[in-house]
This record gives sequence, C-alpha cells and structure tokens, in this order.
Amino acid sequence: MAFAVAAQCLDGDEPSPGFIFCSRYGEYVESFESLQQVVQQQQPSPTAFSMSVHNTAASQLAMHRKDRAPCSALAAGEATLESGFVEAWSQIAESGRPVMVVYHDQPLPALYREQPTTVRSNLALALLLARAEGCEQRLCLAWRPSDAGAPTGYGNGNPVRAVIRLLRYGGPPVTQDTGRLIWTWSGQGARP
Repeated sequence: MAFAVAAQCLDGDEPSPGFIFCSRYGEYVESFESLQQVVQQQQPSPTAFSMSVHNTAASQLAMHRKDRAPCSALAAGEATLESGFVEAWSQIAESGRPVMVVYHDQPLPALYREQPTTVRSNLALALLLARAEGCEQRLCLAWRPSDAGAPTGYGNGNPVRAVIRLLRYGGPPVTQDTGRLIWTWSGQGARP
C-alpha cells in the first residue's frame, strides 16, 4: 500500500523529495505472525522477520529507487498523521525541499481488534508537501492544548479518512482531541 501511494505522487523527472513514513502500528501484523511462530516453537522466516520492523516501507522504497533522500519513520498513536505533517513542515522550513508524507496502516490481529484505538481497515495516503507559494491546494494543521484529559477522536471515523475527505471535497475543518492536544485540519482548493 505504501509503495503504491508513494509511486503515484512521484514524478520521475523531478529530484526526490524527503520522505516521512508514518504508521500507527507499522508492520505489527508481520511481527505478530513471527511471534506466533516462536510461541508454537516454529522457526520464523528470516524474510518475514526482516519485513516486520517499523521502517520496512521506508527502507524498501529507498532501495527500490536507489534513493538517498532523507527518510524517517515515525509512530505517534492517535496523532500519527499529524506528527508526520509537523515533521514534514519542520524539514521543509529547514531545507526548503519538498517532503512526502506516506501514512499507512492495517488492522491489528484479531486478538486486538476490539480495542477502541485499532485501525478498522487498510489505508494508505501519500502527500507531497511543499511551501505554499503558488499552490492550488492547501492543507493546514493547527493544534492547541486539550482540556478533555481523555481522547474524544474525530467523531466522524478514522482521522486519516477525515483528512482525505477534506482534501477531496473541502468543507469545514476537522478536529481531533487526543486528550493532550486538539488538532484541527483545514483546507482550501479541494479537488473536484
């Protein structure tokens, strides 16, 4: 998923942007399968194990493209996409170079699916971000301290899906209260 959405954002003629891969759970499904094999006293596959680290997608894309662009992988719980966006903004502010944020997640194994924070479906999103001069479409993120003390979520489902809807259709800002911070996404120039 991460490869597919990243490839759709890349233009072969332009220099590579920096990359930030963000995923709430990373490659936990693969890690869980390897752990299950150990519990069952089976030898885990070395290939499966190598694909179970959090930065697998980032390193695989870099190797596939023979790319030495700056790359990082992060996870930040309910604010993973927001944290990726903040990291991208700081890199753009420092270097002026475009940055691609690639968010990807998949549902956890059945043992964890009833937890309220689990991702309910496969999802990947790539955003090629640059300074706003001359952009037709803008995505803005603001945050402030929360008074709630407990997460209240977006109220309209998966936070990443809410951002995708905002980019695609426009509309009022979308807000998430993580209990520590309140994040607010707003956009201009939504695509038809």
